[in-house]
Amino acid sequence: MFYDNFTEDQICGIFSPTHIVVMICLILLLIVAVIFSRKLSLKATKRIILTICITVWILEVIKDSIRIYKGAGGDSWIPLYFCGIFLYAIVLVQFKSQTIQDIGWSFITFGGIGAAIGFIIMPSTSLALYPIWHPGSIHSLIFHWLMAYTGLVALVNGVYKPKASHFIYYFYFTGLMSVIAVLINNSLGTNMMFLDNPFGIPWLAFVKEYSSTAYALVAWFGQCVMLYWISYGVYLAFIKIKNLIVRRRNERSV
Repeated sequence: MFYDNFTEDQICGIFSPTHIVVMICLILLLIVAVIFSRKLSLKATKRIILTICITVWILEVIKDSIRIYKGAGGDSWIPLYFCGIFLYAIVLVQFKSQTIQDIGWSFITFGGIGAAIGFIIMPSTSLALYPIWHPGSIHSLIFHWLMAYTGLVALVNGVYKPKASHFIYYFYFTGLMSVIAVLINNSLGTNMMFLDNPFGIPWLAFVKEYSSTAYALVAWFGQCVMLYWISYGVYLAFIKIKNLIVRRRNERSV
């Protein structure tokens, strides 16, 4: 079966010419898609987000079914890595309750965008293991692109109005997922939320070698606290720059 039929030289690799071309194309496509999506109404934007929700779940079920059928371990199909919890967050934003929506959006925007773009730049769990044409590579690239697009279009089109206080929603959501991940990791020997193994990130591997507990705490803090505030800081900086540009344009037109 083509799923397994590839040699080591066919593996795409990180920062290979193929990966660089794909990375540039995906980032440019993301920018163009968000720019064109600015013209959409709030209702149309929400319909697109619902379509993305259905799409990512269908793709996840197909991917996981294949891997379970092939006898792969839980690391390959349990959807509880940091980026994988986008699946649950995008379901939350479909609820009518504003609080539940804000829980989902706080993760998608200030956790998901950064994580998704980071993955496109450094796809250590797909292109480092498979050829570019492999279903695992294709699925992961589509999944992370859709996650980045969903977060950006929600901010740009006003679907989500972020507040610093929403950090508590993000913290509780990612914290709950971390607790579940620890329970699964201890039971099945998996690496959910990357709390047991840094998966090829050199400086984190150094921390892991020094102390497994220290690594788990660093991984937890990075995902559940630091990423939110870095992303929120970038968002505030973008808003300030945008307002400054608009103000200067208005001053010139007077």
